[in-house]
Amino acid sequence: MGQEELTDTSAMPRVPDDDLDVDGDQRFSYEGRRFTGIGFEENRGGGRDEIAYRDGYQHGPARTIAADGTVLVEDWYCKAFRHGVSRQFRPDGSLAAAVAYDGGTVVWRVAFDGGVATEQWALPSDAPEQESIAKTRTVYDLPPVPGPSAAASLGVH
Repeated sequence: MGQEELTDTSAMPRVPDDDLDVDGDQRFSYEGRRFTGIGFEENRGGGRDEIAYRDGYQHGPARTIAADGTVLVEDWYCKAFRHGVSRQFRPDGSLAAAVAYDGGTVVWRVAFDGGVATEQWALPSDAPEQESIAKTRTVYDLPPVPGPSAAASLGVH
């Protein structure tokens, strides 16, 4: 199951975070079984936080949702690594920023104002972190991360 299959999490079982157990390997379970579904926590003043799990590990979207249903933050995880394009939104729903993670390391950032990219940064191809990124991607069989041109493409993770 790739990240693209987890965009719509509405059919997944939902369990309050307080009902999930976590072991020393940061693997989550529910009723004695490794959890696949959505863990959630209701926030004061409305809204909620949701985290997708697969086989006990964070896998898929983690979202902060306002009381009116607006997604404020959407991060992506793959096999417990922050991996893919994370996005922050303004209360009106407009995109404020996108940051890509590759196996937990930030590889690019784009800031937006009024739908227009105003700032952009990318990890240089010769940066020392690139070796660690490549190793992590290989060892854990992580998919490639889209480039900065995908920052505003909400269906691309």
